[in-house]
Amino acid sequence: MKVYTAKEVTVMEKINITVDEATELLSIGRGKLTEIIESDETFPCFSMGRKILIPMKALEEWANNRGRMRVG
Repeated sequence: MKVYTAKEVTVMEKINITVDEATELLSIGRGKLTEIIESDETFPCFSMGRKILIPMKALEEWANNRGRMRVG
């Protein structure tokens, strides 16, 4: 099992990501993501103190479901 140092860990290897990392993955702005977090009850996130964290796998599932709703 490989042990990762902080500099080696990419966003895809993380369990939870920050709002800034999620904006990059979703290709949307921070303001839009904040709006989604506040208005969409299905958006996967939780707070740790003042920081909002987003579980990577849940974000992928949420985005896929949003895409399916739009297409079908």
